[in-house]
Amino acid sequence: MQVQFLSCPPRLAWQDRTMTLNEIFSKSYLFDSNPPRESRLYLPLIILFSLLVIMSITVKLLPAKLKNVTNRYFTAFLASGILGFVYLFGRYEGLPWVGARITLVAIGLLVAIWVGIILAWTVRFVPKKIREEQVEERYQRYLPKSKTAK
Repeated sequence: MQVQFLSCPPRLAWQDRTMTLNEIFSKSYLFDSNPPRESRLYLPLIILFSLLVIMSITVKLLPAKLKNVTNRYFTAFLASGILGFVYLFGRYEGLPWVGARITLVAIGLLVAIWVGIILAWTVRFVPKKIREEQVEERYQRYLPKSKTAK
C-alpha cells in the first residue's frame, strides 16, 4: 500500500489550454457570477493587495510637509487594498458576484482612476504650495527677530 501525502487534484480540461484575449474579455467570462475557486492568481493578488496596504501605511508614516497630499494617497491605497481582500475572500468562499471577475476589473479601474485623479491634483497643487512656502520663507528671512527668543 502506497500513501500519497501531497496529492494534487486532477487538472480540468479548461486548465490545460490557453485563453485568447477575445475569450478573456467576453461577457460570459467576465460576468460569470460564480467563477471557479481554483485559480493560480491567488498568490499574486494577495501580494498586490498587501503591497497596496503596505504602501498606504508607509505613506501615512512618512514625514511630509503636505499632509493633504499624503492623506489622499493613504485613503486610495488603503481602500483599494481592503476592496481587493474582500474580492479574494468572496472568490475563495464562492460568493456570487463578490468573487466575480467583473469585480476585479471594477477594482482595477477604480484604483487606476482614483490614483490618476490624485496625480493630476498633485501636479497642480504641489508646485503652487512649494512656491508659496518659498515666498513665505523669503518674507520671514527679512523680518526682525524678537529679542526675547534665544
